[in-house]
Amino acid sequence: MTAGLALTYLTAATIPWTAVHVTGSISVGEVLLVIAAGVLLIADPGRRLPALPPWVWVLTVAVLVVGVTNLYFPASQAYMGHRDQLVDNYLVTHTAALPDTNLSVSLHLAVRMVLIPLVFGLAHGYDRRALSRVAISFVSGVAVGSLIAFLDSRHVTSIGPALTGVPVTDNRAAGLTDHPNVIAMTCVLALPLAVWALQAARGSARVTAVIGLVALLLGLYASRSRSGAVAAAVAGLVALAWLPRFRRHLPSAALILASLGAVLFVVSPGVGGSILSGLRLTGENTAGSDQARTIVNDQAVRDFLHSPFHGIGFEIAEQAHIVYLQALAVGGVILLAALLIYLGGALVRSARLARTNPLAIALFASVLGGAIFNAVQNALTPALVYLVEGLVAVLPLRSARRA
Repeated sequence: MTAGLALTYLTAATIPWTAVHVTGSISVGEVLLVIAAGVLLIADPGRRLPALPPWVWVLTVAVLVVGVTNLYFPASQAYMGHRDQLVDNYLVTHTAALPDTNLSVSLHLAVRMVLIPLVFGLAHGYDRRALSRVAISFVSGVAVGSLIAFLDSRHVTSIGPALTGVPVTDNRAAGLTDHPNVIAMTCVLALPLAVWALQAARGSARVTAVIGLVALLLGLYASRSRSGAVAAAVAGLVALAWLPRFRRHLPSAALILASLGAVLFVVSPGVGGSILSGLRLTGENTAGSDQARTIVNDQAVRDFLHSPFHGIGFEIAEQAHIVYLQALAVGGVILLAALLIYLGGALVRSARLARTNPLAIALFASVLGGAIFNAVQNALTPALVYLVEGLVAVLPLRSARRA
């Protein structure tokens, strides 16, 4: 049991490290997830498996249906060969050959979506503190990656590129992930949980929580992700405004921060501009990036129109740059409807449990931040995307009767 719990916490800490691979494209976090599941199951073979809410099964089944349907009714090679795809982000190419097969991607995704809440639920069955510790482990893992990203972006170290092979480009660092936008996503998801950990901590643990929160902000800055900055601001403010311990102090804190910001801009006007420029919100030529997104998003629309019911398959799961449009291209209305049910179910469940469990508030903010972030990003298949919802799925219901 102890080994299974330890592996669960290690899984939560390492799933954000998407570029740290054990072999091929399999990350260390995914390997630990499978091992943790095996150890927890073996520890008590007769233990009842945790019941997962319907919205988890809706998306899982939809993924399998889309994968199988496109296996037997695939888009033609002629169509696939005329699709616009990007090489090195900006060069358009046309080829029917894709690195991943539809069925393998869909099967791996379905397993991730079920295994993550299953492992967290089993851990909670052994230790009622497990879900809180999973959340803290996740924040810790993201904080480590964020500090590496910040130091690499300032060219103080080169830890990320040495471990993952992902270079620092235009001062944008990826930490232990495979893209700066991914490190931004990890920060968006972890930020409300760090705020929750800060209000729950006592004594020296509060110092550690502050360090973790600062690390996330530094990692977000190092990513230079515009969508990350916006989504993190929304998620962080929702957590601050809803968590009881912070809510009563929010007006005073807002006044103090506004005053400090005004003084800072008066004393050193260049600081604010530097921060906004560092996040590529001002003063940055993003025309190339925006053009690339337009190309892949226009192609996603054509993919959806080509097969509006079940899409053209999971081979293209990483190509569009709006996850909801990406879902339409991959799996048509089946996959998009299921994805919206999944996100809506997680938001409703966490909101209903907010009165009895402060962690549910932070998880609500995380799910919301992730949904906003993915409105201009393309994270559909990584295990990281489903970690927060996996926690929501196994939150103890307490006074609520149903999810």
